[in-house]
Amino acid sequence: MHNNANLMRDIFEDTFIDQPLDPVVSARRGTRPRLSKRFYRGAQVGESGAAGFPVLLDGKPVRTPARRALAAPTRALAEKIAQEWEAQPEVVDPATMPLTRLANAVIDAVAEQAAAVAEEIARYLGSDLTCYRADAPEGLVERQEQAWDPLLDWARAALGARFVLAQGIMHVAQPREAIAAARPDVIILDLMMPKMDGFEFLHELRSRPEWQDIPVVVVTAKDLTQEDRDRLNGGVERIIQKSDRDEMLRQLSREISKCVKRQAVRGA
Repeated sequence: MHNNANLMRDIFEDTFIDQPLDPVVSARRGTRPRLSKRFYRGAQVGESGAAGFPVLLDGKPVRTPARRALAAPTRALAEKIAQEWEAQPEVVDPATMPLTRLANAVIDAVAEQAAAVAEEIARYLGSDLTCYRADAPEGLVERQEQAWDPLLDWARAALGARFVLAQGIMHVAQPREAIAAARPDVIILDLMMPKMDGFEFLHELRSRPEWQDIPVVVVTAKDLTQEDRDRLNGGVERIIQKSDRDEMLRQLSREISKCVKRQAVRGA
């Protein structure tokens, strides 16, 4: 086993940086991914911190390609990521680690511009493939119905979003009401996040007209100063302190119900 202090950085630079997300893409390029040897004995999950539950290799934190802590918001998700590392045999193969790759992308590219990414995703609602169906052969039609209808049924039942189906590839404009309904009814925000904290996220969110009316409930373990409260004033529905778990969940449940009902009345 190696003890080189730079080994963790090297393993990510060699394994994750500049590697195609899809192995098929790598094959098309005529290249083979450079796989690094497994250098650690075991993978574990650490105690919750400011960035969430960290993934550890031999007790040391794993870093993303951008040198940020590889951590997840819940222990269950962090354990799934750690299992990917634990499952690696003699070499570390990114193609078999989808959760690690997704976490790297979220932490390094999405977390600090969440509002912009959400807006970009929303643009795809108007042309999502699930709304464009084949008219033949029969087998393909059935497979599309089996795979995609449950998703659209959920959007209609849970969000009130009714999307229009079409056959072929000619663009069909989706109802604005359906696209608007797919937006979140409420955002639960932790102030202590990696790279972009909750204050910065809230500022970015409120700077975009299309997101200004989405209610935000803050749940935090941070001891808020008066300056902190002034920065949040008028921008959030309520601030809930992380304390007793059951009481915190009760408060959060009440706030979510209130926000969802109010949003439903506005959309009526």
